[in-house]
Amino acid sequence: MTFHKSAIIVALFLAFTSCQKSALEKLEQHNVRIEVDSVIRINQAILLIDTDWITDSIHYVESRPGRLYRWKTIPDNGCVEFSGHHKTGLAVAQFKCAGNYVVSADIYDESGVEKLASTIPIVIQVTSKILTPTTPIHKEDTLIIRASPVSSYGPLFDPNVTPTTKRWIQLLYSTSKAYEHSTTTRFEIDSSSSTSDQYNFVLRDSLKLYSYPFAHWTGKFSEIDGSLDLYNFQPGIPKPITITWLGKKYS
Repeated sequence: MTFHKSAIIVALFLAFTSCQKSALEKLEQHNVRIEVDSVIRINQAILLIDTDWITDSIHYVESRPGRLYRWKTIPDNGCVEFSGHHKTGLAVAQFKCAGNYVVSADIYDESGVEKLASTIPIVIQVTSKILTPTTPIHKEDTLIIRASPVSSYGPLFDPNVTPTTKRWIQLLYSTSKAYEHSTTTRFEIDSSSSTSDQYNFVLRDSLKLYSYPFAHWTGKFSEIDGSLDLYNFQPGIPKPITITWLGKKYS
């Protein structure tokens, strides 16, 4: 190969790589927001939001067309599952293993052929703690209970129905111990019955995390509240109430 031919090939190669580099430099870099702290637990899910594409609240309900997202993690060890509207910029990522993960997405046109942009990588740390859908109750815990009268008057906007006043008793109760994720953790009723003579309720010996696999207020503890509505009672006529919890009866 002559010197001139070699020079031409080198020049063409440099021109080609320069064009590639220029094209890559023109790709947009999108920001990603997560709804929780970047330190999470095994089994926990997070919401990944491309804030440069998801710009309206309606996009949380109806996916915004026009882009195809391909989310990826480093390492790619099969421990992360993407779901939700993950192909359109609003992804749910659930982490099944402990470790540090770099999460990002390549963004293509709707056909998935032309790459248009990418997201700025974010780092998620998954600790060895495990997020579970239920939390056991402290065995020494006790219920704090109080009753509150409630009334409602209506309906107000139906001309065919005469408004009436309805009255009932709301039983408010809470744990005496503090538990994590208190904003989305609730009591569960195992069974309930109501007769003309009495009310009976059995509460489960665990608390349910209704937001699972999402978690909020991680590391923050508070008492857990609950309520029971008691209908079909007559004022002035006693009607016993029994709540069973942790093998104890409250009446």
